[in-house]
Amino acid sequence: VGTHGDWVVNAPGVEPLHFFLNFDGRMIQVASGPSGAAVTVAGVPIDHTWRPVPVFAEIAFGGARMRITCEEAPQENFAPPPAAE
Repeated sequence: VGTHGDWVVNAPGVEPLHFFLNFDGRMIQVASGPSGAAVTVAGVPIDHTWRPVPVFAEIAFGGARMRITCEEAPQENFAPPPAAE
C-alpha cells in the first residue's frame, strides 16, 4: 500500500511503498514497508513483523487512514463443473 503500491493511496506523507497487507482468507495482517515509514494499527506502531489487524481497527500511515471491516460472503449455489468425457 502506498503511492506506487498495488493499492494506491495518495495523501501527504504516504511513501511509494508504505506498508504491506496480507489476507489469508481468514484475517488481514500488516507489516511496515522497506522505508520503515510510520504505520500504526489502533494506535500501536507496526514494524517489519507481520501483525494481525483486528476487525474495525484503523491503520494510520502518513496523512491517510484505512479502517478494516468485515461482512459475510453472499450465499450462492454453485453448480459443479460438467463431468469430463
